[in-house]
Amino acid sequence: MITHTSPVGDHTSPVEDHTSPVEDHTSSVDDHTSSVEDHTSSVDDHTSPVEDHTSSVEDHTSPVEDHTSSVEDHTSPVDDHTSSVEDHTSAVEDHTSSVEDHTSPVEDHTSSVDDHTSPVEDHTSSVDDHTSSVEDHTSSVDDHTSSVEDHTSSVDDHTSPVEDHTSSVDDYTSPVEDHTSSVEEKEIDKEGEGQIISS
Repeated sequence: MITHTSPVGDHTSPVEDHTSPVEDHTSSVDDHTSSVEDHTSSVDDHTSPVEDHTSSVEDHTSPVEDHTSSVEDHTSPVDDHTSSVEDHTSAVEDHTSSVEDHTSPVEDHTSSVDDHTSPVEDHTSSVDDHTSSVEDHTSSVDDHTSSVEDHTSSVDDHTSPVEDHTSSVDDYTSPVEDHTSSVEEKEIDKEGEGQIISS
């Protein structure tokens, strides 16, 4: 009986050596799939192709077929991601255009407001000038009023001695008036007595 254990063993060793890179490649694909899922939310939409790719790698033993399938399955999500980025870029450009469309009327309105503001500022300046003139006039009136008050005080100072003199004259006049009144009363009494005697 002829034994072929050694050739079979020799054949098994290259197969195992060939299977190990396939398993390493499958592990690498699994790691890459996890990284893609963590990297962008758009990969969530492509979970099914990645799972199909993982299943395909596990079901095939040919390194060439596994590699070809891996490349094709990897290229598809990348293409889809590129398309998603392009769609997002297009949406950003559309939004930018919309913002510019809204910005233009705002700038026009700002220019219009500036045109209206200028006459208001000119009027405000004119009012300020008029106010300053009024304040200057008020200051002049205050100065004149102060002068009048000073003159009034001087008149009061002259009036006070006159009033004091008048009071002194009144003090001398009062006894004279009292004496005159007493004489008149006596004359009236005498006239009254004469009328009584004659009657």
